[in-house]
Amino acid sequence: MERTEETETSLAEVRAMLQDIADRFVAEAPLLSSRDLANRVVAVEDVSKTLEYLQAAGALAVERADLAANGESAARTAAFADYCAPGMAAEWADPAAAITAGGGEIPESADGPGISDGAGPEKRQRRRKTEFPNNAEYLRSRLGISIVEARRRLRVGKAVSAPVRLDGGAGIPDLPALADAMARGDVSGQAAALITDSLGRARHAAEPGTLEAMEASLVAQAIETDTDTLAMVAKTWETAVDQDGAEPSEEELRARQGMFYRGRRRGLHQFVINTTDDQYELLATVMNSAANPRIPARKPSKRQQPAPVREASVTAPPTQTIPTQIQPLRTTTPKAWLPRARSQRALTPTG
Repeated sequence: MERTEETETSLAEVRAMLQDIADRFVAEAPLLSSRDLANRVVAVEDVSKTLEYLQAAGALAVERADLAANGESAARTAAFADYCAPGMAAEWADPAAAITAGGGEIPESADGPGISDGAGPEKRQRRRKTEFPNNAEYLRSRLGISIVEARRRLRVGKAVSAPVRLDGGAGIPDLPALADAMARGDVSGQAAALITDSLGRARHAAEPGTLEAMEASLVAQAIETDTDTLAMVAKTWETAVDQDGAEPSEEELRARQGMFYRGRRRGLHQFVINTTDDQYELLATVMNSAANPRIPARKPSKRQQPAPVREASVTAPPTQTIPTQIQPLRTTTPKAWLPRARSQRALTPTG
C-alpha cells in the first residue's frame, strides 16, 4: 500500500512538473532559435513515447485484474496482502509452501476473485460487479478515450508485456524486440500498434524465423523513419510473406456476401455488392446483356398480342335504361407475310 501511494505521489509530481515545463515552453517558444526549438520538440516527443508505453502497460494491468468484472475495490488488495506471508508476494517459487505458510485456506471475502459469497457450490461463478461488458469499455469510460484507442492499448500491452509464469517469474513477451524498443522510449504507441497488427496478419502464413526477422526489421524501421513509411514497409513484408493471401472460409463468404444500400448521393443511388465467383459471372452476364446497345429491344410476338374483340354485350338492370347491346368493334387483322427464299425474291420481277 505504501508503494502504491508513493507511485501515485510520484506521478502527480511528474504531472505538475510537465505542466510547468509546458507553460515555460509556450512562453519561450517565440524567443528560441530554430535549433533549440527543434531539440525541445524532439525531447517532448521522446517523453510522449515513454508515456505511451506506460499507457499500454496500464491497460494490460487492467485486463489482468479484470476490473470490468471485479470493479474497483481496495478490500481485494488488502485481503490478498493479509493472506500472503511477509515477502511471499514476490517469492512464489514454491506455491505449495506459500499456501501452507498462509494457513492453507484462502480467506473468504466478498471482493476477492473466485471466493465464495455464501451462495453455495452451485453459484460459485464470478459475478460481474460493473456495467461494463469488457475491459475495453471500462477503459473508454474511466479514461475518457475512444474504444478504438482502448483496444489499441490492450493489443500493444499484450504484445510487449512479459507474461507471469506459474512460479511468479516474468516470461518472454510475444514481441521481445518491440518490447525492448518501447521500454527504451524509441517506438511510439501508434508504430507499435502497426507492427503488432502487421505481425498478427502474417503469423498464419510465416515461419517463426521469418516472423522474428520481420519484427526486427519493422522495429528498426520504426526507430529510424516515420509511421507512414513504416506502414508501407509493413505492407511489403505482408505481401512477401503471404503472396496469395489467406483463403476465406465458406462461413466467411456466406457472412460477407450480399447487396448493401449506401443511400442516395448527388442524385444517384449507391449499392455495394459482395458476391462469390459464380454469382459474379451470373450478375456480369445479366448486366452486360441489359447494357449492350447493339442488342435491340424485344418486340412482343404475334402469339403474345391480345386477340381482337369480336362482340360484347351487357345486360343492364331493369331500373336503368341503356342500350342492351354494344356495337361490335371492327378490327382488321393484317395478312401474315409469308417469307420467301432469297432466290425466289430475286426471280420476281419488280415494277
